[in-house]
Amino acid sequence: MPSRAAPNTLNAIAALTAIAFALLGALAAACSSTDGRGEDQGLASLSTLPRSDVMRVQVVEHGQWGDTAFELEFRRDAQPDVSGIRLTGQWSEGERKFQVRSRSVRRRGPVTPDVLHDLDQILTYYRSDPDESCDDTRIVTVTQLRKGKTVATQQLVDKSCGESVQVRTTFADVFARLTPEG
Repeated sequence: MPSRAAPNTLNAIAALTAIAFALLGALAAACSSTDGRGEDQGLASLSTLPRSDVMRVQVVEHGQWGDTAFELEFRRDAQPDVSGIRLTGQWSEGERKFQVRSRSVRRRGPVTPDVLHDLDQILTYYRSDPDESCDDTRIVTVTQLRKGKTVATQQLVDKSCGESVQVRTTFADVFARLTPEG
């Protein structure tokens, strides 16, 4: 004769399984970026950034000679535009982010579609998981903003010294060309 514990045990397992699937679904939704209608958008490329959005790119050079960092904000209006600031601080391994102590005066300048294409190629290279032949580390955090709110973010790590990237313009080149506001 079957025991009464078996159906209760099966019900408990079924309930726990349902809870686990609900939690996994909630976690997947939280990790995905959406457009407000529930459609996954991911990060736009710099050259296809929607006109209303901002793409923030923080570049941290972390190495044996210390840490340097800058942050660029790209906007696509009639003419693409970029602004940037130099960041002073230190990389925190524990928090996996750059601890900013101070920011420079904002700099601004135009950017061409060719430059945006080069920068998209660099991001594609970083996403390809390049080899780790360099002692220094470049940490690139890309954040897409819409109406001031984060839509998507991604942190990329490059330990290759960028030796096999074949582009004319880098993020550092773009920052160096900007002129102070005001």
